[in-house]
Amino acid sequence: MLSSTAMASYTRLTTLEDAYFFLNQGSSIPEIASSERNRQRFLRAAILFGWTAVEDGVNGQWTEHAVGKKRPESLEPRVNMLFRHLELSKPDGRAFNSYKRLRNAINHPSAELPEIKLSEADAGESVRFCHSVLKVLLPDLIIWTS
Repeated sequence: MLSSTAMASYTRLTTLEDAYFFLNQGSSIPEIASSERNRQRFLRAAILFGWTAVEDGVNGQWTEHAVGKKRPESLEPRVNMLFRHLELSKPDGRAFNSYKRLRNAINHPSAELPEIKLSEADAGESVRFCHSVLKVLLPDLIIWTS
């Protein structure tokens, strides 16, 4: 008699993997003046890809689970509505807004501060926060972080 087992399924978000790639690249560059421009590029890219992954995951789950309501343009209400619809614990709003401000400072630089200086900690915490939001939303999420 043959036995059968269910195939495991998993979800991959290449944008989140890209975020970790850029974070690792930025972290591996020494903090010296001659390499700071490239280091900052990698750290900015890590944050942007992390938040792109959140948008990707949220939008995909919104469609898959037929939330049915008009999808809000702004990400935070969209996340909150989706998590409520799926009966999941919403992400910490204060952390969400704090890390999202980093992304916004990169995407929408002010005239007074056209380029922010990021630390490894800033980028790492932001990427890990994005990962944590997605892990709640997609429990079968696997990510290659190296």
